[in-house]
Amino acid sequence: MTLSSTTIEQIVTGRHADPFSVLGLHHDGKCVVARSFQPTANTLVLIASDDTRHEMQKIHEHGLFELVLEKDVGRYSLELSESGGAGRSNTIRTLNDAYGLSSRFGEIDRHLFAEGSHQDLYKVLGSSICSHEGHQGTQFAVWAPNAKRVSVVADFNQWDGRVHIMRAHPGSGIWDIFIPGVS
Repeated sequence: MTLSSTTIEQIVTGRHADPFSVLGLHHDGKCVVARSFQPTANTLVLIASDDTRHEMQKIHEHGLFELVLEKDVGRYSLELSESGGAGRSNTIRTLNDAYGLSSRFGEIDRHLFAEGSHQDLYKVLGSSICSHEGHQGTQFAVWAPNAKRVSVVADFNQWDGRVHIMRAHPGSGIWDIFIPGVS
């Protein structure tokens, strides 16, 4: 485990100020660490771009998983095994990790927004179905300058506000996240 108990607690309770700095893939010079918060998963497997499979270790009972690798895996997907509940069979589903992707709200957008001259805000705020880094999905962006946390909640994440916490853009009040596979 490479995280402090404080950071783990902040992630699983949805109170971490910057989950993009913890979740997804991170390089520390010696290795690559992959992390994902999937509260409904019993097991989680990272599938690398070369189709190798790596079982992730559950480091918190509420669904925080981690994997330490010797080298970068490139693009990856996650395979979740979830309990079906009373009388239902287990399910396996594959998803692309929102925390493994960069922001679509770029430096020029932040600059133009800050000076009040962004002419195409309707294209970057709200939600829009689009393609990003080779994935189809939906981009969500809002202006919430005084918020401590902004999340996307819907049936695809069981209405759990801890699962898709948006990325804050300090100084602008903009929060965004691109969620692959969501239409």
